[in-house]
Amino acid sequence: MAVVFFALLMLKGMADPAIGLAIVMLYMEFLLVTALAILFSCLSNPIISCILTLALYVIGHLVWSLDLLRTRVDSGAAKAACIFLSRVLPNLAPFDIKGQVVQGIPINSGAVGFAAAYLFLYGGAVLALACATFQRKELQ
Repeated sequence: MAVVFFALLMLKGMADPAIGLAIVMLYMEFLLVTALAILFSCLSNPIISCILTLALYVIGHLVWSLDLLRTRVDSGAAKAACIFLSRVLPNLAPFDIKGQVVQGIPINSGAVGFAAAYLFLYGGAVLALACATFQRKELQ
């Protein structure tokens, strides 16, 4: 679908390489969410897996608010919890460059490299955990 979209933009003379990069970044985000869905499918039934995947998708786009919350709370335990959750929960913000593309803001190549490294490391860890969980699962 992305290839057809980009081809139509080329036919209309409105193709921008930044749009192609945004599509690639969305695809990388999709890969990370898919890795989470695979992990949850190894841990639970399909309905709970779907709910947990959807919840982590939404949470992944709101992880930035944990840093904001950390600056506003007074409790040391709450600050530690915010730091822990921001490190453990998936952060999908590095993959979201749609706003920059629409506004015509140049995209930093370091941000793209960071997103790819994040996908490789975090997604790899999630898939390794899914493989370990699946190996211990008894199939009926």
